[in-house]
Amino acid sequence: MRRGILPLSLLVVLTGCAADGGDRDASSTPPVAGPSVTADPTSEPTSPATAPPSRPSSGPATTGPVASDACPTSFLASASPWVPAPPTTETPGRLAPDADPVTAVVCRYAPVAAGPAAGGGPAALVGEVALTRRLDRVRGDLALARAPAAPSPCSRAGGTVVPHLMRLDYADGSLWISATRASGECTPSGNGAFVTSTYLGEVLSSSYDAAAWTSPS
Repeated sequence: MRRGILPLSLLVVLTGCAADGGDRDASSTPPVAGPSVTADPTSEPTSPATAPPSRPSSGPATTGPVASDACPTSFLASASPWVPAPPTTETPGRLAPDADPVTAVVCRYAPVAAGPAAGGGPAALVGEVALTRRLDRVRGDLALARAPAAPSPCSRAGGTVVPHLMRLDYADGSLWISATRASGECTPSGNGAFVTSTYLGEVLSSSYDAAAWTSPS
């Protein structure tokens, strides 16, 4: 009996040892790492680019004559000589005070038809020029403007005339002088309180062109 049992027991022990050794070998083997996967940079989500805010377009620059506070935007050609306001300085019996002006500005208006047709509407402002030289001659030259005598017909009346205004500023006030350049050279001039038959249309026109007071020739 003992000889039959011993070999069986020994077989059981040897079989268990073999199983334990297999388990230990399997547990001691490090796991094999799989291939590393690197993300494709192009596949990553990107935030949309932010466009700079657009600036509104200012549009094309406008051009054309711009009136300042000195010159009215239109001239009432049907009233000759027309001024936008009466003098605020004393000019008794004279076209301008017996003093030198501090500043002077000449306004030019669009040509209008002469004679009865001049009442068709106001003339638009063309431009304005500040007179920067020879203002010391204004007092003496305008003192020669005389009161109108008996009206005489213009031998070359007709066509178109070019209205002008001149603003003279003094220490105690200001005034406007109205004169019209005409081919007949016989249009009156005035300041709203005094009218003269002295033709000043060419004087104001030449002063505008030269940006300086131009004495009568």
